[in-house]
Order: sequence, then C-alpha cells, then structure tokens
Amino acid sequence: MILFIGAVHTHLADSYLTRLCKHLNQQIRIEYADKEAYAHFDFGDCHLVSEGQTLTFHCETADLTALARMQSTIEQYVQIFARHNPVQVTWQPHLETNRS
Repeated sequence: MILFIGAVHTHLADSYLTRLCKHLNQQIRIEYADKEAYAHFDFGDCHLVSEGQTLTFHCETADLTALARMQSTIEQYVQIFARHNPVQVTWQPHLETNRS
C-alpha cells in the first residue's frame, strides 16, 4: 500500500472539511462526523481530520497512479474553496509507505 499524508494550514480547516465532504459525497461514499471524515474512493481511502488550523489527509492507495488521482481531486477542491486566500496542500510519505 502507498500511504501519504497531506496537510493544509488555514483558520478555515473546519469549513474546508465540511465543504469537501459535501462535494465528495455527491461522487463517493463519505462517513462524516464533526471534525473528521472517511472518504472511500474506488481506488483508495482517505481519512480527513480537522484539528485547530490544520486539515490533514491520510491517504492510502494501492499504487502511485491512484495516489496521484486522489491527491489531485483533493487539491482541486481545496483550491476552489481557497480561491480568495490561496493555500497549499503539502504532501509527505507516511513512514509505512510501501509496506508488504
């Protein structure tokens, strides 16, 4: 499995989480509760957590192509939400990336 963690630092983390869940829920299955959610894509899963001024994405996919697709989807929505105050999603591999 490929595991990556993404983060957005913004005072609107809670709002972005809510909006992202509403938009994604039209396309995929979302489990949403107050400050966290699970997004179940056809090609992997993502655990989203809003904590303070940070929205974190814990993404797990079977391969790099699926990871790139998931990252792109998340980044596109974040950029739409942040069009007036641009933010960047920063990604880093999880320590267990490529585990057997």
